[in-house]
Amino acid sequence: MKFNTESDYEKYLSRMRGVAVQVEQGITLMREAIRLNRTNHAVSMVSMGDKGLRPPRQVLISFT
Repeated sequence: MKFNTESDYEKYLSRMRGVAVQVEQGITLMREAIRLNRTNHAVSMVSMGDKGLRPPRQVLISFT
């Protein structure tokens, strides 16, 4: 994205203001998935690299 005018900056800032809402919506959906026991196991969430399957890193997340 190029910033040639003040309007370009305003459009960018407007988009950034929406990020917090999108993150909150994602967290809400994840909490609902946990409540419904509809989550994926860790192995299915690991990406495939050129050396094959990488073991998942331990991630500690608190949903309180």
